[in-house]
Amino acid sequence: MERSLPQWLTGIIAVSAFLFLVFVSLLVNRLWCSSDRGRSQAVGGAKWSSSRLGSVRSVDKNAYENAVMDEEKVTAM
Repeated sequence: MERSLPQWLTGIIAVSAFLFLVFVSLLVNRLWCSSDRGRSQAVGGAKWSSSRLGSVRSVDKNAYENAVMDEEKVTAM
């Protein structure tokens, strides 16, 4: 049985179809989630975008700063 398309062309078509599906899925994702990107709210004096992570973010302004370490306990590796 003879093939209608050479193998290299079949591979190029398969890769192109996969990339097209990925592109379409990214567009759908961007359109689906775009309603949350425009809104923002002020939390603790800072402006945060409203998202699912907004409910777990700290209101404390200095929550993400490193704690002061005692330099006597720090050793070189």
